[in-house]
Amino acid sequence: MVLAIVKTILFNTKEPLPAVNYDHDKLIQFISRNNLNAFIAAHIERFPELENIKKALVKRAKKSLTKNLLLQADLLKIVDLAKENNIDMVLFKGHPINEMIYGNNNMRTSTDVDICVATADLTKLEKILLEKGFVLDSPNFDLNPKEYDIFLKIDNEKGYFSPAKSKLDVHFKLFKNPYILAIPRDTSEYLITENYCNRKIYRMNNAYTLLYLMAHGKIHYWEKMMWLVDIVLLLQKFNEEELNEVFELATKNKIENLFLGTISLCNVALEMPIPAAFSNKINNKQAPYVLQGLKSLSGKEISKISKWKQRVFMKPHLKFTLYQMSIFPLRDMNIVKLPFGRRILYPFLRPITYLFS
Repeated sequence: MVLAIVKTILFNTKEPLPAVNYDHDKLIQFISRNNLNAFIAAHIERFPELENIKKALVKRAKKSLTKNLLLQADLLKIVDLAKENNIDMVLFKGHPINEMIYGNNNMRTSTDVDICVATADLTKLEKILLEKGFVLDSPNFDLNPKEYDIFLKIDNEKGYFSPAKSKLDVHFKLFKNPYILAIPRDTSEYLITENYCNRKIYRMNNAYTLLYLMAHGKIHYWEKMMWLVDIVLLLQKFNEEELNEVFELATKNKIENLFLGTISLCNVALEMPIPAAFSNKINNKQAPYVLQGLKSLSGKEISKISKWKQRVFMKPHLKFTLYQMSIFPLRDMNIVKLPFGRRILYPFLRPITYLFS
Protein backbone atom coordinates (compact mmCIF):
# COMPACT_ATOMS: atom_id res chain seq x y z
CA MET A 1 0.00 0.00 0.00
CA VAL A 2 2.65 2.55 1.06
CA LEU A 3 4.90 1.69 -1.89
CA ALA A 4 1.95 2.29 -4.23
CA ILE A 5 1.27 5.68 -2.58
CA VAL A 6 4.91 6.74 -2.88
CA LYS A 7 5.16 5.62 -6.52
CA THR A 8 2.01 7.58 -7.37
CA ILE A 9 3.47 10.75 -5.85
CA LEU A 10 6.97 10.36 -7.31
CA PHE A 11 5.93 9.65 -10.87
CA ASN A 12 2.57 11.47 -10.93
CA THR A 13 0.60 8.42 -11.96
CA LYS A 14 -3.18 8.25 -11.64
CA GLU A 15 -3.68 4.57 -10.97
CA PRO A 16 -5.99 3.80 -8.03
CA LEU A 17 -4.46 2.27 -4.94
CA PRO A 18 -4.84 -1.49 -4.42
CA ALA A 19 -8.35 -2.28 -3.19
CA VAL A 20 -7.38 -3.94 0.06
CA ASN A 21 -8.59 -3.64 3.62
CA TYR A 22 -5.92 -2.20 5.86
CA ASP A 23 -5.44 -1.59 9.55
CA HIS A 24 -5.48 2.18 9.96
CA ASP A 25 -3.21 2.23 13.00
CA LYS A 26 -0.63 -0.11 11.45
CA LEU A 27 -0.61 1.91 8.23
CA ILE A 28 0.04 5.16 10.11
CA GLN A 29 2.77 3.48 12.16
CA PHE A 30 4.44 2.16 9.00
CA ILE A 31 4.30 5.60 7.36
CA SER A 32 5.77 7.22 10.48
CA ARG A 33 8.50 4.62 10.86
CA ASN A 34 9.60 5.34 7.30
CA ASN A 35 9.62 9.13 7.88
CA LEU A 36 6.93 9.65 5.25
CA ASN A 37 4.35 11.60 7.31
CA ALA A 38 4.96 15.03 5.79
CA PHE A 39 5.65 13.72 2.29
CA ILE A 40 2.36 11.82 2.02
CA ALA A 41 0.35 14.43 3.94
CA ALA A 42 1.39 17.07 1.39
CA HIS A 43 -0.33 14.99 -1.32
CA ILE A 44 -3.15 13.51 0.75
CA GLU A 45 -5.91 15.10 -1.38
CA ARG A 46 -4.89 12.81 -4.25
CA PHE A 47 -5.87 9.73 -2.25
CA PRO A 48 -9.56 9.56 -1.29
CA GLU A 49 -8.80 5.98 -0.17
CA LEU A 50 -6.82 7.48 2.74
CA GLU A 51 -9.64 9.64 4.08
CA ASN A 52 -9.77 7.57 7.28
CA ILE A 53 -6.19 8.42 8.21
CA LYS A 54 -6.05 11.93 6.74
CA LYS A 55 -6.61 13.77 10.02
CA ALA A 56 -4.02 11.72 11.93
CA LEU A 57 -1.47 12.02 9.13
CA VAL A 58 -1.82 15.78 8.80
CA LYS A 59 -1.49 16.14 12.58
CA ARG A 60 1.76 14.17 12.54
CA ALA A 61 3.02 16.21 9.60
CA LYS A 62 2.42 19.44 11.54
CA LYS A 63 4.29 17.97 14.48
CA SER A 64 7.17 17.13 12.13
CA LEU A 65 7.26 20.70 10.85
CA THR A 66 7.38 22.04 14.42
CA LYS A 67 10.32 19.75 15.16
CA ASN A 68 12.07 20.86 11.97
CA LEU A 69 11.69 24.51 12.95
CA LEU A 70 13.14 23.85 16.41
CA LEU A 71 16.09 22.02 14.87
CA GLN A 72 16.55 24.81 12.36
CA ALA A 73 16.68 27.39 15.17
CA ASP A 74 19.49 25.43 16.84
CA LEU A 75 21.25 24.99 13.51
CA LEU A 76 21.24 28.72 12.82
CA LYS A 77 22.69 29.40 16.29
CA ILE A 78 25.51 26.96 15.54
CA VAL A 79 26.14 28.51 12.11
CA ASP A 80 26.41 31.94 13.75
CA LEU A 81 28.72 30.64 16.51
CA ALA A 82 30.99 29.03 13.94
CA LYS A 83 31.19 32.23 11.90
CA GLU A 84 31.90 34.37 14.97
CA ASN A 85 34.78 32.06 15.90
CA ASN A 86 36.21 31.58 12.37
CA ILE A 87 35.31 27.91 12.13
CA ASP A 88 34.49 26.62 8.65
CA MET A 89 31.53 24.29 8.77
CA VAL A 90 29.69 22.12 6.23
CA LEU A 91 25.95 21.41 6.53
CA PHE A 92 24.75 18.07 5.24
CA LYS A 93 21.99 15.48 5.53
CA GLY A 94 18.65 16.77 6.91
CA HIS A 95 18.21 20.49 6.40
CA PRO A 96 20.31 20.97 3.24
CA ILE A 97 18.47 18.00 1.69
CA ASN A 98 15.12 19.59 2.53
CA GLU A 99 16.11 22.73 0.65
CA MET A 100 18.06 21.07 -2.16
CA ILE A 101 15.52 18.41 -3.10
CA TYR A 102 12.17 19.74 -1.88
CA GLY A 103 12.72 23.50 -1.80
CA ASN A 104 11.26 23.85 1.70
CA ASN A 105 11.40 22.52 5.25
CA ASN A 106 8.00 20.85 5.19
CA MET A 107 8.37 17.60 3.25
CA ARG A 108 10.51 15.42 5.48
CA THR A 109 11.26 15.18 9.18
CA SER A 110 14.77 15.75 10.46
CA THR A 111 15.73 14.00 13.68
CA ASP A 112 18.94 15.89 14.37
CA VAL A 113 21.36 18.52 13.12
CA ASP A 114 24.42 17.34 11.20
CA ILE A 115 27.49 19.46 10.56
CA CYS A 116 31.04 18.67 9.53
CA VAL A 117 34.17 20.52 10.65
CA ALA A 118 37.91 20.01 10.27
CA THR A 119 39.47 17.75 12.88
CA ALA A 120 41.65 20.67 13.95
CA ASP A 121 38.53 22.65 14.93
CA LEU A 122 36.83 19.93 16.97
CA THR A 123 38.22 20.92 20.37
CA LYS A 124 37.65 24.63 19.71
CA LEU A 125 34.04 24.06 18.66
CA GLU A 126 33.37 21.74 21.59
CA LYS A 127 34.58 24.35 24.08
CA ILE A 128 32.24 26.93 22.52
CA LEU A 129 29.28 24.53 22.53
CA LEU A 130 29.78 23.54 26.17
CA GLU A 131 29.99 27.22 27.15
CA LYS A 132 26.63 27.75 25.43
CA GLY A 133 24.95 24.98 27.38
CA PHE A 134 25.36 22.03 25.02
CA VAL A 135 25.98 18.64 26.65
CA LEU A 136 28.34 15.99 25.28
CA ASP A 137 26.45 12.77 24.49
CA SER A 138 29.01 10.58 22.73
CA PRO A 139 31.55 9.30 23.34
CA ASN A 140 30.07 9.07 26.81
CA PHE A 141 33.28 8.26 28.66
CA ASP A 142 36.58 10.08 29.18
CA LEU A 143 39.40 9.54 26.70
CA ASN A 144 43.06 9.99 27.50
CA PRO A 145 45.20 11.75 24.84
CA LYS A 146 46.31 8.46 23.27
CA GLU A 147 42.74 7.17 23.11
CA TYR A 148 41.51 10.46 21.66
CA ASP A 149 44.05 10.25 18.82
CA ILE A 150 42.82 6.75 18.02
CA PHE A 151 39.20 7.90 18.27
CA LEU A 152 39.85 10.50 15.56
CA LYS A 153 41.21 7.80 13.26
CA ILE A 154 38.44 5.25 13.59
CA ASP A 155 35.29 7.26 14.35
CA ASN A 156 33.60 10.07 12.44
CA GLU A 157 31.49 12.15 14.82
CA LYS A 158 30.82 13.47 18.30
CA GLY A 159 27.28 13.86 19.60
CA TYR A 160 25.77 16.67 21.71
CA PHE A 161 22.41 17.82 23.02
CA SER A 162 21.49 21.49 22.78
CA PRO A 163 19.83 23.40 25.67
CA ALA A 164 16.56 22.82 23.76
CA LYS A 165 17.31 19.04 23.77
CA SER A 166 17.97 18.90 20.01
CA LYS A 167 20.52 16.30 18.90
CA LEU A 168 23.66 17.68 17.24
CA ASP A 169 26.15 15.43 15.44
CA VAL A 170 29.50 17.08 14.75
CA HIS A 171 31.22 15.05 12.02
CA PHE A 172 34.88 15.24 11.15
CA LYS A 173 34.59 12.52 8.46
CA LEU A 174 31.64 11.43 6.34
CA PHE A 175 31.81 7.82 7.57
CA LYS A 176 33.75 5.89 10.16
CA ASN A 177 35.10 3.72 7.38
CA PRO A 178 37.55 5.69 5.19
CA TYR A 179 37.20 3.13 2.40
CA ILE A 180 33.64 4.19 1.52
CA LEU A 181 33.72 7.80 0.33
CA ALA A 182 36.86 9.86 0.66
CA ILE A 183 36.80 13.65 1.04
CA PRO A 184 39.11 15.33 -1.52
CA ARG A 185 41.83 17.63 -0.24
CA ASP A 186 40.60 20.26 -2.69
CA THR A 187 37.28 21.38 -1.19
CA SER A 188 36.18 22.89 -4.51
CA GLU A 189 35.73 19.32 -5.81
CA TYR A 190 32.86 18.57 -3.45
CA LEU A 191 31.67 21.76 -1.70
CA ILE A 192 29.48 24.60 -2.91
CA THR A 193 28.29 27.73 -1.14
CA GLU A 194 24.64 28.68 -0.77
CA ASN A 195 22.46 31.21 0.97
CA TYR A 196 20.56 29.55 3.81
CA CYS A 197 18.26 31.72 5.93
CA ASN A 198 20.31 34.82 4.99
CA ARG A 199 23.55 33.09 5.91
CA LYS A 200 26.36 31.85 3.70
CA ILE A 201 26.81 28.12 4.23
CA TYR A 202 28.81 25.30 2.70
CA ARG A 203 27.21 22.05 1.59
CA MET A 204 28.27 19.05 -0.47
CA ASN A 205 27.53 19.33 -4.18
CA ASN A 206 24.80 17.17 -5.69
CA ALA A 207 27.18 14.41 -6.84
CA TYR A 208 28.74 13.87 -3.42
CA THR A 209 25.34 14.23 -1.74
CA LEU A 210 23.92 11.48 -3.97
CA LEU A 211 26.77 9.07 -3.22
CA TYR A 212 26.59 9.94 0.47
CA LEU A 213 22.84 9.21 0.60
CA MET A 214 23.35 5.91 -1.20
CA ALA A 215 26.11 4.82 1.19
CA HIS A 216 24.21 6.06 4.25
CA GLY A 217 21.09 4.13 3.24
CA LYS A 218 23.05 0.94 2.62
CA ILE A 219 25.00 1.16 5.88
CA HIS A 220 21.77 1.67 7.81
CA TYR A 221 19.99 -1.15 5.96
CA TRP A 222 17.44 1.15 4.25
CA GLU A 223 15.50 1.44 7.50
CA LYS A 224 13.47 4.40 6.18
CA MET A 225 11.74 4.50 2.80
CA MET A 226 12.14 8.29 2.79
CA TRP A 227 15.85 7.82 2.15
CA LEU A 228 15.02 6.10 -1.14
CA VAL A 229 12.53 8.86 -2.02
CA ASP A 230 15.30 11.43 -1.48
CA ILE A 231 17.54 9.54 -3.90
CA VAL A 232 14.89 9.15 -6.60
CA LEU A 233 14.11 12.88 -6.53
CA LEU A 234 17.79 13.85 -6.44
CA LEU A 235 18.54 11.58 -9.41
CA GLN A 236 15.98 13.56 -11.40
CA LYS A 237 18.18 16.64 -11.07
CA PHE A 238 21.01 15.08 -13.11
CA ASN A 239 21.24 14.85 -16.89
CA GLU A 240 22.85 11.82 -18.54
CA GLU A 241 26.31 13.37 -18.76
CA GLU A 242 26.25 14.42 -15.11
CA LEU A 243 25.12 10.95 -14.01
CA ASN A 244 28.03 9.42 -15.91
CA GLU A 245 30.35 11.74 -13.99
CA VAL A 246 28.79 10.59 -10.70
CA PHE A 247 29.36 6.97 -11.76
CA GLU A 248 33.02 7.77 -12.50
CA LEU A 249 33.28 9.29 -9.01
CA ALA A 250 31.70 6.16 -7.52
CA THR A 251 34.15 3.98 -9.47
CA LYS A 252 37.06 6.10 -8.27
CA ASN A 253 35.89 5.46 -4.68
CA LYS A 254 35.33 1.74 -5.44
CA ILE A 255 31.61 1.95 -4.66
CA GLU A 256 30.30 1.47 -8.20
CA ASN A 257 28.31 -1.62 -7.14
CA LEU A 258 26.73 0.42 -4.36
CA PHE A 259 25.75 3.05 -6.94
CA LEU A 260 24.35 0.53 -9.42
CA GLY A 261 22.71 -1.49 -6.65
CA THR A 262 20.86 1.57 -5.37
CA ILE A 263 19.73 2.44 -8.91
CA SER A 264 18.45 -1.12 -9.25
CA LEU A 265 16.70 -0.93 -5.85
CA CYS A 266 14.92 2.28 -6.91
CA ASN A 267 13.78 0.46 -10.04
CA VAL A 268 12.57 -2.71 -8.34
CA ALA A 269 10.98 -1.06 -5.29
CA LEU A 270 9.60 2.15 -6.78
CA GLU A 271 9.57 1.39 -10.52
CA MET A 272 11.98 4.21 -11.29
CA PRO A 273 13.20 3.83 -14.88
CA ILE A 274 16.86 2.81 -15.01
CA PRO A 275 18.91 5.51 -16.78
CA ALA A 276 19.90 4.21 -20.21
CA ALA A 277 23.61 4.62 -19.51
CA PHE A 278 23.46 2.03 -16.72
CA SER A 279 21.02 -0.57 -18.07
CA ASN A 280 23.86 -2.76 -19.38
CA LYS A 281 26.01 -2.31 -16.26
CA ILE A 282 23.54 -3.75 -13.74
CA ASN A 283 24.12 -7.46 -13.08
CA ASN A 284 24.07 -10.10 -10.33
CA LYS A 285 26.82 -8.30 -8.39
CA GLN A 286 24.24 -5.79 -7.21
CA ALA A 287 21.67 -8.41 -6.13
CA PRO A 288 22.63 -8.33 -2.41
CA TYR A 289 22.05 -4.55 -2.31
CA VAL A 290 18.58 -4.97 -3.81
CA LEU A 291 17.54 -7.94 -1.66
CA GLN A 292 18.61 -6.25 1.57
CA GLY A 293 16.78 -3.06 0.61
CA LEU A 294 13.58 -4.86 -0.31
CA LYS A 295 13.60 -6.75 2.98
CA SER A 296 13.89 -3.54 5.00
CA LEU A 297 11.35 -1.64 2.91
CA SER A 298 8.81 -4.41 3.37
CA GLY A 299 8.94 -3.81 7.11
CA LYS A 300 10.85 -6.97 7.99
CA GLU A 301 13.37 -6.39 10.76
CA ILE A 302 16.96 -7.39 10.09
CA SER A 303 18.43 -9.22 13.06
CA LYS A 304 21.49 -7.88 14.84
CA ILE A 305 23.37 -11.07 14.00
CA SER A 306 22.64 -10.59 10.28
CA LYS A 307 23.76 -6.96 10.47
CA TRP A 308 26.96 -7.92 12.24
CA LYS A 309 27.79 -10.65 9.70
CA GLN A 310 27.14 -8.24 6.83
CA ARG A 311 29.33 -5.52 8.31
CA VAL A 312 32.25 -7.86 8.91
CA PHE A 313 32.19 -9.75 5.64
CA MET A 314 31.10 -7.04 3.19
CA LYS A 315 33.85 -5.43 1.15
CA PRO A 316 35.19 -2.75 1.62
CA HIS A 317 34.22 -2.99 5.31
CA LEU A 318 36.25 -6.05 6.27
CA LYS A 319 39.69 -4.48 6.70
CA PHE A 320 38.41 -1.43 8.55
CA THR A 321 35.92 -3.36 10.72
CA LEU A 322 38.60 -5.74 11.98
CA TYR A 323 40.97 -2.83 12.61
CA GLN A 324 38.29 -0.88 14.48
CA MET A 325 37.20 -3.86 16.58
CA SER A 326 40.74 -4.72 17.61
CA ILE A 327 42.13 -1.34 18.68
CA PHE A 328 39.27 0.92 19.70
CA PRO A 329 35.76 -0.52 19.50
CA LEU A 330 33.65 2.33 20.87
CA ARG A 331 30.43 0.31 20.69
CA ASP A 332 31.99 -2.38 22.90
CA MET A 333 33.72 0.08 25.22
CA ASN A 334 30.37 1.63 26.09
CA ILE A 335 29.43 -1.78 27.51
CA VAL A 336 32.73 -3.02 28.95
CA LYS A 337 36.00 -1.07 28.96
CA LEU A 338 39.10 -3.25 28.96
CA PRO A 339 42.59 -1.97 29.77
CA PHE A 340 44.47 -0.70 26.73
CA GLY A 341 46.76 -3.73 26.61
CA ARG A 342 43.84 -6.19 26.58
CA ARG A 343 41.85 -4.70 23.73
CA ILE A 344 42.94 -7.57 21.54
CA LEU A 345 40.12 -9.45 23.28
CA TYR A 346 37.39 -7.22 21.82
CA PRO A 347 36.99 -9.15 18.53
CA PHE A 348 36.13 -12.23 20.59
CA LEU A 349 33.63 -10.27 22.71
CA ARG A 350 32.02 -8.50 19.74
CA PRO A 351 29.27 -11.04 18.95
CA ILE A 352 28.14 -10.81 22.59
CA THR A 353 28.43 -7.03 23.08
CA TYR A 354 26.68 -6.40 19.75
CA LEU A 355 23.53 -8.02 21.13
CA PHE A 356 23.47 -5.50 24.00
CA SER A 357 24.26 -2.37 21.96
